[in-house]
Amino acid sequence: MLTGPPLVGQTGPIVDQLLTWERGFLRGITVFAVALLVVYFVARFVVVRRVVRWLAKEGVEPSVVSMARLAGQIGSAVLAFGVSTSVAGFGSITTALSAVSGAVAIGLGLAANDLIGNLLAGLYIINEDLFEVGDWIEWEDQRGRVERIDLRVTRLRTFDNEQVAVPNATLANTTVTNPMAFGRLRISVQFDVGPGDIDRTIEIIQEEASAFPEIMAEPAPSVRITELGDTYVGLKARVWMSHPLGRTSTGSGRRTSGTC
Repeated sequence: MLTGPPLVGQTGPIVDQLLTWERGFLRGITVFAVALLVVYFVARFVVVRRVVRWLAKEGVEPSVVSMARLAGQIGSAVLAFGVSTSVAGFGSITTALSAVSGAVAIGLGLAANDLIGNLLAGLYIINEDLFEVGDWIEWEDQRGRVERIDLRVTRLRTFDNEQVAVPNATLANTTVTNPMAFGRLRISVQFDVGPGDIDRTIEIIQEEASAFPEIMAEPAPSVRITELGDTYVGLKARVWMSHPLGRTSTGSGRRTSGTC
């Protein structure tokens, strides 16, 4: 019968090497997990939170604060992953993942073309100060009050008390009318009244308009005759409101202008 060296003797070094690799891998995983949690916690719940609170305290636009918070959360995750892989000694894995992530990023970029466009449009809207939260705007035969400007969409409340989420790219690439851009708004109302004491009718309209606290005393409400019909007289009343829709401030970036 043929005999040979013990099988254990042949596989002993391989088993030892596997056990050593396993212990090193488990140690690396433990270091990776601890470093990931610590770095992410410090970055997000200490640094990012303080920056967000500082921005809010300085009166920065709420939409900018929201964007900063989201960017900080994403940055915290990326930073935590990068630091933890380096500390755990997974440099080779990180290199391999970077090649794969590059291809994935290209694919996601092509698939998320509209999403990226809306993100850039949101930054454009905020940077150009086209409108801000609380403004009443009109676009594409629609109108509503801006409730929130997010990274992808702008949320508006219509005068029927409906919420509308409009993609930022739509608002950035179409004509948007902001009646509140200059801090006050002129409203015109047409009246068709019967022939009679027109002067007294004009006085009544002016008195009623002046009774509303939201209407400015200067410029004073005015009424003009715009049409003379066979059975009626057309009157147009014009009043100025300093805080349309209940706004009490116009923001740091608001423009001012005279009447016209």
